[in-house]
Amino acid sequence: MPEPKPGADGDAVLLGDRRQPSKGERQRRAILDCLPELLAKRPISELSVSEIASAAGVLRSGFYFYFESKYTALAVVTSEIWSEFMDRARFFARAADESPAEFIARTAGIALDLWRDHEGVLMASVQAIPLDEQLADLWQEWILRLAEVLTKQVLKDQDEGLARPVSPDVPALISTLLEMTMHIFYMNRLRRRNTQQIAKIREMVQSIWLASAWGITDPPSAALERWYVVVLDDQHQHRCAIGAPHQRNLQTSSGVGTQIPSRIGGSLTYPSSVASRGSVSRTDHFLATLVCLAAA
Repeated sequence: MPEPKPGADGDAVLLGDRRQPSKGERQRRAILDCLPELLAKRPISELSVSEIASAAGVLRSGFYFYFESKYTALAVVTSEIWSEFMDRARFFARAADESPAEFIARTAGIALDLWRDHEGVLMASVQAIPLDEQLADLWQEWILRLAEVLTKQVLKDQDEGLARPVSPDVPALISTLLEMTMHIFYMNRLRRRNTQQIAKIREMVQSIWLASAWGITDPPSAALERWYVVVLDDQHQHRCAIGAPHQRNLQTSSGVGTQIPSRIGGSLTYPSSVASRGSVSRTDHFLATLVCLAAA
């Protein structure tokens, strides 16, 4: 069945619906669409309503027909971005085979993508918080809504013995962590940090989340990686999870021990001297395949 197509005002238009967007709908949409382009070049404080109206191809009086101020238009655009984010937030539930570290890395990735894709609008929106009461209230509401989703996950993990929050007031803890994270994302953009700097800061933020909400103090780089070894001979196939790349000594399910160099990937052939005595000790060599599943 064909998917509905978005209309000019963002609402779905069913196939066969010949209704054309009204002039008012087109003008309102033009104002909202031009705002991100303008904000990519200049802060909201320097933009006048006349400039926004001109860029949208409408009269200044036409702008005020749809919006009370430039901050009202900014609030609408920001609301649309947050609506997109909350649609993705339905995935903010940890999968059964996903560790807390992997969960935090995944959700952080979604948030970083959002900031990268909508940098101008989100920067302007944060800067306008002390200037516009409506935007301040909206940001507070959005953070609380997202906090509810993440709090539910932390409490679930706490009930299952997987999380040890540093505060008994988990909702307040999560809200505080979110506000901290929002500020850090904002500063990344404000200071024009490069990719390496952002990656380092992201790892720090993830460590703070894991330590504060889950009570996990392992470095994210170790917690996010799973190393596996498959030891093959003529009759046996053994598999074990090493857990982290710095752990070289491992024990397979059949009791066969071996020594694997750290941070080696791909398929490698080892001489029989590498293998400890066990079910593969009689083989001339064995194949050790290491697969690293690391978060981006």
